[in-house]
Amino acid sequence: MIQEIGNRRSIRKYKEDKISKKLLEEIIYSATLAPSAKNRQPWKFIVYQGKEKEKLVDIMRQGINSEKVTHTLMPEWAFAIPDAENTVRIMQEAPAKRPRKTFADIVEFRDGSECE
Repeated sequence: MIQEIGNRRSIRKYKEDKISKKLLEEIIYSATLAPSAKNRQPWKFIVYQGKEKEKLVDIMRQGINSEKVTHTLMPEWAFAIPDAENTVRIMQEAPAKRPRKTFADIVEFRDGSECE
């Protein structure tokens, strides 16, 4: 199982290929089978495509730009603006492929030993 987890990857570079509504429904149904806390399964999916997706991205971008200037809607969340901008960018275009970090890059032992 560790191999499967290690080989898992997130895809954020999307093709322009159309998929059928039936296939999309099957994919979403499969997602509902994932475990949830106390088996509550609080799933709700909204699929934006085409012009509706473009409108959503534009509205998100307008909201972010407004908050950057005024900080009136959610002043305590001003620190999150860069993450929101990144989300909009990912929605609009795929990011470049990044190299996978090594175990030693993400783990630091503080007991005097070193990771081999």
